[in-house]
Amino acid sequence: MAESISKKTTKAFRGNGKFPESELYQCVNCGFCLESCPTYIETGLETESPRGRISLMKAANEGRIELTDNVISHWDMCLQCRACETACPSGVKYGFLMENTKLILETSRRKTFLKSLLWYLGILIVNKRSLLYMLGNIIKFYQKSGIQLAIRTIGLKHLLPEKLKKIEQNIPTISTNFFHPNSKTYMPSSNAETKGKISILAGCVMCITDSQAIESTIRVLTRNGYEVQVPKDQQCCGALQMHSGYKNTTVELAKKNIDVLMSNNPDFIVSCSAGCGAQLKTYDHLFEEKDDYYEKSVIFSNITKDIHELLVEIDFKKPVIAIDSTVTYQDPCHMVNVQKIYDSPRKILKSIPGLNFVETTQRDMCCGAAGTYSITQPIMSEILGNKKAKVLIKTKSHIIATSNPGCAIQLRSSFERLKTSETQNVPEVNYVIELLDRAYGNGE
Repeated sequence: MAESISKKTTKAFRGNGKFPESELYQCVNCGFCLESCPTYIETGLETESPRGRISLMKAANEGRIELTDNVISHWDMCLQCRACETACPSGVKYGFLMENTKLILETSRRKTFLKSLLWYLGILIVNKRSLLYMLGNIIKFYQKSGIQLAIRTIGLKHLLPEKLKKIEQNIPTISTNFFHPNSKTYMPSSNAETKGKISILAGCVMCITDSQAIESTIRVLTRNGYEVQVPKDQQCCGALQMHSGYKNTTVELAKKNIDVLMSNNPDFIVSCSAGCGAQLKTYDHLFEEKDDYYEKSVIFSNITKDIHELLVEIDFKKPVIAIDSTVTYQDPCHMVNVQKIYDSPRKILKSIPGLNFVETTQRDMCCGAAGTYSITQPIMSEILGNKKAKVLIKTKSHIIATSNPGCAIQLRSSFERLKTSETQNVPEVNYVIELLDRAYGNGE
């Protein structure tokens, strides 16, 4: 049975107290959002633009259209990058509208058994760390044993269905060692003035794909005078769940993280992932004032900082070890469009001796990662990833610095595809915080 929603569920948009009509009708159809939208730029279709998707929401809200598979597909094609919010002169909270639309669809639409099972397993894996590490070890064996190389080189991959082939291409390289939150206290460096206490959210996928960036974050913070903890019982931030319409799951994850990350009375909650940080900073939006967790969520969101944001605010110690290379920075969408952080990562990169920073063109272009988008929309994700990679290659940088695991995974996959198809020399992808840590001497 194909995914569908009955005619009656069009009423789900109306009168249920969930859909924010005041926000919905704030859009004045000016069209400034069009040229900021990756899917509109790529397709030229009004229905693949923020304005077009809001028009569909209005039509559904007023009962003028049925929620057919075709209508839903336009909402599903949205990356939720929120570049349109930056361009919008009316201040339309498009991300809020999309999250509510996804919530309504998720509680209304019928799924095939297979898709329901896959979504359940996916949510279970990111919510339960032991299963995440098990999956990481399976993928690591697939990559290290030579099976992946054999499948890709002797042509077996071409036997896979097209969508599965795209997913296989995007399997991230797994870290040699996983990061395990363990509640250990990392004390400030002996020559650093103590500034306060920090709790770090390590995230979920990042622990198995980019564990070195979390370790770098800890070392950089202790060098700058902070006592650091990475609480053991922390959960996934909930961004993937929220963007997919699983609000109840997101709320439960938020409650757990609020309790765990604030248990040692930290001065700041810190994330080194742009997507996770954006989600943590909006925990207070998940609760109403009457809820028990509302006041705690407001405090939590107010003390949450992106690692680059915090370092610049405290005037971080400048590194002295040179990195002789050329670097450019790729702006994660949720860093710029949600957290409104643009300069901080650049200031850190420019502080590193020997590092030649060059700016890229089309800085606001989404790389197409967008959480689970590379799985649910692999074709559009690949198009956008290749497009972004080609722009970055033109800078002739040896290193592409970023600050989000989804972007790092997407860029590495895109560079690998270009290297194979166009025999180009491609840059390596690192986190800004890794480069700063290296210029500090990696804790030595």
